[in-house]
Amino acid sequence: MEIRFSIQDPTNSETTYLYEAIVAAVHGANHWRGLYAFASRGVINHLVAEKATESLLKQKGTIEWVVGIDAITNKNTLERLQALEIEHKPYFLPRIFWNETKYLFHPKVSVFTYKSGRKVLILGSGNLTPAGMYQNFEAYTVIEAEPEEHLDTATIDDFFERQAPNIRVIDDESLAIAAENIVIALQKSNKLGKLKIVPKLIFPKSKFGQAPAKKPVPAEAAVLDRVLIAQIPGAGGRWAQVHMNKEVISTYFLVTDFESQRVYLSLVNQAGERQDEEIRPVIYSAGSNKNMKIEMSGAKGMDYPQNGKPVAVLRERQIRTFDYIIMMPGNSGYKEIAKLAMTLPQVGMGDRRVIATLTQLKASWPECPLLKVSDPAGGEI
Repeated sequence: MEIRFSIQDPTNSETTYLYEAIVAAVHGANHWRGLYAFASRGVINHLVAEKATESLLKQKGTIEWVVGIDAITNKNTLERLQALEIEHKPYFLPRIFWNETKYLFHPKVSVFTYKSGRKVLILGSGNLTPAGMYQNFEAYTVIEAEPEEHLDTATIDDFFERQAPNIRVIDDESLAIAAENIVIALQKSNKLGKLKIVPKLIFPKSKFGQAPAKKPVPAEAAVLDRVLIAQIPGAGGRWAQVHMNKEVISTYFLVTDFESQRVYLSLVNQAGERQDEEIRPVIYSAGSNKNMKIEMSGAKGMDYPQNGKPVAVLRERQIRTFDYIIMMPGNSGYKEIAKLAMTLPQVGMGDRRVIATLTQLKASWPECPLLKVSDPAGGEI
């Protein structure tokens, strides 16, 4: 039996987010049972869309989630769960905990079982919300038991049996309760100055929730708010899957485990407002070209320009988490960004990609929308 404790630390280049630990555990599972105090629509959408989750459901595995509605979980989230239940019936079974006591429903636990008899238990402080899964400082434990080992989760089975009358389908009554919940945006201020990435290993190499051994993060990568300027190739018309070279993937995006690590992106509009968050894997083509790509929704639906290359500009918020814009030739700021890119050393082979500092971005293009985002962190608790 292997027991691994981790601190989810958004300033640590070696951190494994709870979201990524869960994604790793879903691989190969045929049953996922979870109790979650709070949930958000976005995280649910991303988790169900993961290839490992799709595979579980396609192979007629089951997912049973019980979500609390005491706070945070809102009507939109429950409506999305209802839609997913219909889409994946009878294998996806979302339920709510109908709580008529004075006590808060507050567990955060996932149990995965596999046809081989293996079992994985993940429990900790993080909810099924952006903050709980990859934004906050959180703590969680992964317990992995091989078929011949005994991992006692009988108390969870007992809870489902004893609380069966309160584990209810999502109905009009629960929707009405959830409609009164207010999603809390955490406004985070850093009074101690700029956060530093601490390149320290949290737990050893494992099949679940931890990337393979990595090279030390270069000193220049050890400060948040780095800016990537990357030309986007045409890629035969599929340029929304933005090609990146391996040096950019490893030194800027800090991704070394393509199976479970994710890149967390937010497109920013001209007013400096974030759009819906995107959780993206690095797509690795193992063939002769060995391409690495990250899909960016901001490039979808646009024709590739004939008079130059589009440019993606990303601002680092925390580990593997970025705000970004897509710039086309002729856009405001395009010439300034192109000029800045030519003054900096290229990272890796292929199309021009450079890493700038926030100070350099401000000096070159003060009106950049990435500089207007007032709260570079935050989310639902």
